Amino acid sequence: MRAVTAFALWALAALLAAGEATISFKKATESVVESAGQVEIELDPKHDKNASITIVWRTVSGSALPGYDYVATTTTTVIPNSVKKPTVAVALIDDLANTGNRQFTVELVSATGATVVAAAAQCVVTITEDDTALPPAQVAAPLLTPVSGTFSDPIVATGSTTTVGAELRYRLDGAAPTASDPLLPPAGLAIDRAASLTVRGFYPRWLASPVASATYAFAVAPVTASLAAGTYTGVQSVNLASLTAGAEIRYTLDGSTPGAGSLLATGAIELPGSVTLKAIALRDGWIASPVFSAAYTLRVVAPTLSPTPGTFAAPMTIAAALADAQAVLRYTLDGTTPTTASEVWPAAGVAIDRSTTIRVRAFRAGWAASAVVGGTYTLRVAAVTADPKGGTYTGGRTVALATTTPTAVIRYTLDGSLPTAASQLYTAPIALSGTTTLRAVASRDGWRDSPVLRAVYTLRVPTPVLSPAAGTYAQAPVVTASVADAQAVLRYTLDGTAPTVASPPLPADGLQLTSTATVRVIATRDGWANS
Repeated sequence: MRAVTAFALWALAALLAAGEATISFKKATESVVESAGQVEIELDPKHDKNASITIVWRTVSGSALPGYDYVATTTTTVIPNSVKKPTVAVALIDDLANTGNRQFTVELVSATGATVVAAAAQCVVTITEDDTALPPAQVAAPLLTPVSGTFSDPIVATGSTTTVGAELRYRLDGAAPTASDPLLPPAGLAIDRAASLTVRGFYPRWLASPVASATYAFAVAPVTASLAAGTYTGVQSVNLASLTAGAEIRYTLDGSTPGAGSLLATGAIELPGSVTLKAIALRDGWIASPVFSAAYTLRVVAPTLSPTPGTFAAPMTIAAALADAQAVLRYTLDGTTPTTASEVWPAAGVAIDRSTTIRVRAFRAGWAASAVVGGTYTLRVAAVTADPKGGTYTGGRTVALATTTPTAVIRYTLDGSLPTAASQLYTAPIALSGTTTLRAVASRDGWRDSPVLRAVYTLRVPTPVLSPAAGTYAQAPVVTASVADAQAVLRYTLDGTAPTVASPPLPADGLQLTSTATVRVIATRDGWANS
């Protein structure tokens, strides 16, 4: 009777929805065997004007459990008008054990493009058991990591089982876990003291796994130092540490073996000099760490010079800085290595007015001497400048030479050769008599010579002026030319070609033209560029 009533309600709901777009399940119930892999539930859409319908549907648990019997689903599905028998599918999980029939519900939540028929919005799915009548399966034994042992650091114990979906529960007192004991965290269980860990796996309707166990003991981790044994420059501090939380570190600086009554390390330990440091880490109830030992040798910090060695254009005073107030700074000016017998560096610095090699070293009683610093300070004469600069000029030129280095002398050549100490001494501006390659250098006693100046001057004869100017004349003119250089020679052509030094000289009284001509004239001078 109940089945007939359900069917009647289903049919009535469908009839009431007639004439509009609706969506519902075709049947109120569905049955599927456990091993089928999935269940498909047919929908009953009534489309309007050939439009598609979009539905939101979900699964609701019952005696069947999500994750154990089926895959929980909440999703959106589009139903085109062209699909005549649309379905939604739910994946099934086979637990491989005879646990009886179970049920869950598939429910239409909402729809776009149609109205959900409320009386037909659910379908109850029955999963029919098809496994043979065997005893329930047993969860596989857990595997613990790490295994039993003694450790120098807190550990994170993890457990795993090959039974998919099984829960692992644990105890730390060695007793067998029950289903009400805490879950073993997926990321593992932090353990920082002695413990007897037991773990067991549980899965619904399965036998609990065998108990897995591991016993953990702890020894204090070795002491480590922030500074390795060795030779260091300047005052040094050492931080001691142990990876064991809660451990205290005791130490000595005289090479003796430390114990519970030795100095307690509470922060950075400043080394008083060359020492042998020994340390041990202790924690109540833990095995003490091995004894740490390191020998340290301290060296005086090297001084710094300002400016640093190099090439400079003026006399200067060299300053020295020392980071160790208890050290004494000594120096030499002849390039030798300073000793405790060398001169003490003056507080005002060392003045130099010529090229000098300075070496400096710091000394402190009971410490190794610093590294030797210094080098050669080269004073170089400033570069020679010429006014005007090299180039091509029309007419004669006078060149002035200069350097910004006081008391420096300038020597020069006009034939392109490198100037030497025997070259011409510059005392006044140089009058150029033609195209010239000038080279000059400035020098000063105790200084490095300046770079060699090279300047090429090309002197060009001024351009001649013709009279009368080019044009059309009724009577053949006499053409004359003038140039602002009395030593220049004027040469000409009448056919429009460029004159050369081989062309005839222009007559002093002019050139009588007898016919139409293209007159071109240049001025030439030995050692000068043509006009």
